[in-house]
Amino acid sequence: MSGAWPSDVRHVLSPDATAEELGIAILDALTHCRFIPPEHPDFDKLFTKRNAAELVDAYDAELMRLAGVKTKKSLYLGSKGVDVTRHTDWGEIRIHACSRRKGRYFWSRKSDVTGNETVPVTASALELGEAYLRALAMGGSVS
Repeated sequence: MSGAWPSDVRHVLSPDATAEELGIAILDALTHCRFIPPEHPDFDKLFTKRNAAELVDAYDAELMRLAGVKTKKSLYLGSKGVDVTRHTDWGEIRIHACSRRKGRYFWSRKSDVTGNETVPVTASALELGEAYLRALAMGGSVS
């Protein structure tokens, strides 16, 4: 298990963002993200200074404000999850989209049709954005 470093960048795009805009945001997020294993000294600082649940609640509140909704249920209704992972050693970026199933944070990977796409790490923003949209389109039915 590893934890994402929350103090880097976040991108909130309009629903009609182009494939290239999506790709630019994804590439920027991948450039800024880092994961730290539990044995790393920064791991304890991250989760003791600011509780992970507080970080998620603050992020949800900001998304609710931007979306113009009043409840988390409204915010997440019909949502899908997308995981984008850069595997530098393999020279690829993998995109996995799946439907939301139970609860606020559970994203099913077993019971639903999923969308999987792989692009080279050298892919352009447009190519990455298009792969993201293809994976999202195949990501199963929303429940």
